[in-house]
Amino acid sequence: MILTIVYAFCFYLLGIYMLYRLPFFKDEHVSLPFVITLYSLKILAFIGFYWVYTYYYPERQNADMYKYFDDANYLFECLKKDPHAFLQVLTRSEMNPTALYYNTKINHWFMSSDLPYENSHRFIILFNFICCFISFGNIGVHGIIINFLAFTGLWALYKTLAAYFTERNWLLLIAIFLCPSVLFWGSGLLKEPLILFLVGMAIYQAKQYLQNKKMIYLIMVVLCISLLFLLKIYIAFLLLFVFAIYSFYRLQNYQQPLRNTFIALLMLVIAFTALSKWGGSFSPLYVIQQKIAAFETLNNTVVSGSNYVLSPPQFNLSKLYLDVFPKAHIVSFYRPFPWEISNPLMLLACIENYIVLLVLIFCILYLFMYKSSYTALQQAIMISIYIGVQLMYLLAGVVSMNFGALMRYKMPGLLFLAIVLALLFPLPIWRKFEKLLK
Repeated sequence: MILTIVYAFCFYLLGIYMLYRLPFFKDEHVSLPFVITLYSLKILAFIGFYWVYTYYYPERQNADMYKYFDDANYLFECLKKDPHAFLQVLTRSEMNPTALYYNTKINHWFMSSDLPYENSHRFIILFNFICCFISFGNIGVHGIIINFLAFTGLWALYKTLAAYFTERNWLLLIAIFLCPSVLFWGSGLLKEPLILFLVGMAIYQAKQYLQNKKMIYLIMVVLCISLLFLLKIYIAFLLLFVFAIYSFYRLQNYQQPLRNTFIALLMLVIAFTALSKWGGSFSPLYVIQQKIAAFETLNNTVVSGSNYVLSPPQFNLSKLYLDVFPKAHIVSFYRPFPWEISNPLMLLACIENYIVLLVLIFCILYLFMYKSSYTALQQAIMISIYIGVQLMYLLAGVVSMNFGALMRYKMPGLLFLAIVLALLFPLPIWRKFEKLLK
C-alpha cells in the first residue's frame, strides 16, 4: 500500500517538474507556485473522486471509473500472457482458450448501445490500457496522468482567452479552475478530463493558427476534433459550430454580431432538420433517439432516485423542437429543484445552478445599467461561447435522463458558462474585491 502511494506520488512530482520546465505553463500574470497549487488542487479533487467512487458504489462493477480501469487491466494482462489472444479479444474473431477467458472479463469494449462511429467506452479503456505500461495497475498513476492532461487543456483555454481579455486573467483563472462541478467531474478517471484536454487544446491551437498561419497548428486542431468525434460526438459537432460562428464573425469584420448570430442559428436549424430527415445513421434525431433508448434501458435496470423522463425514445422532429428541447432546457439550467435532491452531489448541482443564474442576472443588469464596453472581437468571442453553452446544455438535458449523468454531461458547458460570467462580471466591482484581498 505504501509503495503504491509512493509510486503515484512520483508521477505527481514529475507533473510539477514539467510545469516548471515547459514554457507553455509560464504566464506573466500568474506565478509558477500558483500554477502548481492549481494543479495540486486537481489531484486532490481526483482523490476525492476516487473516494466517492470507491465507497459510494459498494459494487465495483457499478462504478464507471472501475468499469473502464478493470477492462484495461484485463486487456493488458491478456496481452502479456498471449498477444494472439489479445488480438482475438479486440476483434472477437475465433478465440483460443485464453481469449475466451478474458472475453468474459472484459465487458465494455463492445457495447450494443454504441453508435457505429462512436465508442467512448473503448476510448477511455484504451487510455487506461496505455497507462498500464507504466502504472503496473496503480490507479493513482492513471488518475495523475489524466489530470495532468486535463490541467493542460484548461491551461490552454486560459491562455487563449487571457490573450483577448487581459484585464480579466484572474477572473478567468477562477472560472476555469475553481468551479466546483468542473473541478470534481473534470478530475475523475472518466471521459470528462480527456474532453477538457481535447477541447482546450483545439481552441488554443486554433488561436495559434489564426495568428501564425502554420499548418502544424491546423493539423493539431483537426487531430483534437477527430479524437473528440470518437470520445463525444456531440461535443465535436458543437465545437465545430462554435468555430464556424466565430469564423463567420471574422469574415464580417466582427460587425453586426446579432444579425450574424441569427443567420448562423438559422443555418444550424436548417442543417439539423435536413440531417434529421435524410442523414440515416448520422441523423441527429436518430442519434438522440438512440441515446435516450440507451439511458431508458439503464434506468430500467438500475434503481436510482435521480432518474427523470422527458419523452419516450421514439418521437418525430416536431415533438423534438416543441416539447423535448424546451423540457431539456429547463432540466439543464434549473433542475434538480430543491425538493428533488436525494444525495450530496444533487445538492451541489442545485446550489451551483442557482448561483450561476443569480450571477448571470446580476451581470446582465449591470451591463445594461452601466454600459460596460467590449470590443467587437470580444463580443464575437463571448457570443460564440454562450451559443455553445446553450446548445451543450440542451443536448445534455435531452440524452441524460439521470441527474448524475446530467451533471457529468453538461460539465463542459458549465465550464464555458462560468467563463461567460467571468467575462461579463463588472470590473469595477472585481477591482474593489481585489483591494480587499490585498
